[in-house]
Amino acid sequence: MGTLAGFKYKEIVRKLKKAGFEFDRNAKGSHEIWWNPVTRARTTVPNHPGDMPEAPCAPSSSRPESQRKNS
Repeated sequence: MGTLAGFKYKEIVRKLKKAGFEFDRNAKGSHEIWWNPVTRARTTVPNHPGDMPEAPCAPSSSRPESQRKNS
């Protein structure tokens, strides 16, 4: 289960802001990109009605190397 699964969008935004993230830009569809200027981490947050689905929502820089896409 993702670490943010079960939270509503507003709760996730509150947690991101508390962790130092700032809204960066809208992404494809109903997703947003959030940016932390201190850690230089980015994360994508779905902005859907209701609770977040069971999917990993960790910033890409905090994912284990084995889960990162090869660029």
